[in-house]
Parts: sequence; C-alpha cells; structure tokens
Amino acid sequence: EHRTRRRDANTYRVLDDDLVGALFDGSWHEAGKASIVLAETAFDALREEFAVNQDVFLPIYERYRDHWAAIMKDGQMVAKWTLPIILPEDVKRLRNGTFVEANLSADRIHQPILPGTYYGYCPALVVLPGHEGAAPLMLSSFVAFLERLASRDVYLYGIGTVACTAGGVQVCKDLGMAHVCDHELDSRLSIWELSGAAVPGSIFGKRSASLRRAYAREFAPG
Repeated sequence: EHRTRRRDANTYRVLDDDLVGALFDGSWHEAGKASIVLAETAFDALREEFAVNQDVFLPIYERYRDHWAAIMKDGQMVAKWTLPIILPEDVKRLRNGTFVEANLSADRIHQPILPGTYYGYCPALVVLPGHEGAAPLMLSSFVAFLERLASRDVYLYGIGTVACTAGGVQVCKDLGMAHVCDHELDSRLSIWELSGAAVPGSIFGKRSASLRRAYAREFAPG
C-alpha cells in the first residue's frame, strides 16, 4: 500500500471525479477556480481583452465541464487545456483579427448535441515549467476528447487560438497550426488555426488511427 501511494503521488493524472473529491471536496467549481489560478501563474500580464478572467471563464468551465481537462501531480494542478465551441460570428471575428476573448460568456458557447461540424477555440494550453512530463497525458486527454466527439459524428472544422507569447507561437507550430493573421489590437498577438482537413496529418491524427480515419473521411476533398 505504501508503494502504491508513493507511485500515485509521483504520477501525472487527469483530473476526474475521484481527484476532485479528494482535492477539492468534490467541487468542480473549486477545481475550475484552480485551473484559472494555474493560467494566472503561467501567463505574464496580458492585455485586458485577453487577460485571465475568472468572471468570463469560471461559468464556462462549470457549464461545459467536458470541454477542458487538467493534469494533476502531488495534489497540484500542473497542466490544462480548454476548448469551448464558439459561435460562427466569433469564428469570423477570430479569423479577421478582431476577436476579443473578454466578450465570451457561457451563453456565447455552443454545446454540440446534433451531429455536424463546429469550431473550437483554445483560450489556454498550459504546462508549468518543470512539468513537461505532463504534456503526453495532456495530449492524450485531448485526443480522447476529439474521439468522443467523433463517435457522435461531431467534428471540428477548425481549432483556433490566439498566441500571446513566443512560446505559444512555437506550440502552435508544433501542433501543425497555420498562421491566419495578427490581431488588429496588437501585432504581438497572432491568430493560428488547425483546419479539420489538417487533423489527420497533425499530431492528433498521428496519435489516434480512429481519429485520423474519421477526420479524413469527414473532410475528404470533394
């Protein structure tokens, strides 16, 4: 039992109901707040329009719990991803460099219920320094999320983000995303996108044969 406890303490784990029960008294509300604190720790001061904002994101995390995941180690949140589905008008703004994250709200996020194609926006992809070992599990949890959507014939025709740092730009490149434009508010903010058609050849498609086949079929030319 002692060896098991030590192994578990030193292992990266995806946040789930059991860990929320043990670490946050069963409250996903508190877990969501911790994920926002994680982002505050990871990012330097940002423009107000893209600053970490609990009022904006905590209601989104609570209502759309399956659209984000966190990685824990030793009772600490060390990595996370978030991918709400944004509305077509916000997709248009993102692609032309006028999107403002502070204007998001839980009511401006779409819950994909019916089969179809939707657009995911990534406001945060965080791995704390010294916890790069959490990245593979974080990637696997995101691939599993895409697989769950695809099992319901729900596909993302695009995954977009706004890179705020040089490190963020490098992550976008590593994920196979394409640069769309710079933001009109600040040329240091750049918009990146991975199209649905590009998913089969991306790191996500390479990690999952079923995901690769599903996206190649859905976004086949013609």
